[in-house]
Amino acid sequence: MNQKQFKKILHQIAADNNVTVEEVRRDMEFAMNEAKNNPDPTAQAKWAAIPCKGESPTLEEFITHVAGTIKRDMEGGNAK
Repeated sequence: MNQKQFKKILHQIAADNNVTVEEVRRDMEFAMNEAKNNPDPTAQAKWAAIPCKGESPTLEEFITHVAGTIKRDMEGGNAK
């Protein structure tokens, strides 16, 4: 997913929910950070496996990874 596609998705979510893009991004980042703080070792291992340029994945990196994982699973691959 490229940056343009990601922005389009954020705009669509915002429009569908009558909120701003900033609110959508804030809420998504909050949910992502809450999940990242899960102390379960299995959850932490999955977070560590997310490719990212920095210390922690950006929202875009996280969504791209999750979307790719779902796509592979739907195509019959084992992306666990």
